[in-house]
Amino acid sequence: MLTLNVDEKIQLSKLEDRIEQGVRASVEMAKALLEIRSHQLYRSTYRTFEEYCRMRWGIADRYARLLMSYAETVDRLGIEGSTVPGEFAMRPIAALPAEEQPKAWEAAKQITPP
Repeated sequence: MLTLNVDEKIQLSKLEDRIEQGVRASVEMAKALLEIRSHQLYRSTYRTFEEYCRMRWGIADRYARLLMSYAETVDRLGIEGSTVPGEFAMRPIAALPAEEQPKAWEAAKQITPP
């Protein structure tokens, strides 16, 4: 491996902070979608949650459901802070039955470098 100079280390740290903020924002966005759907807060303007997602946010219902599954999985597993992986990385675990997710998460952490 090659070493980074001081400026590169600073740049890397700043960029990783931005990525971490983005991941946290993804989780928060997914949690917001969950709450909007569960309380039907879209109903004053849209007939369905699917229509709300498509018309208001330009996202397909399928993607909204993937995001919501991601948020539920992150909550269920108690993942927080800088250890929260992105939505795409969590899809295989989120697709498992809830009772199998903790074991899969532990296995994933063992094979994934920090």
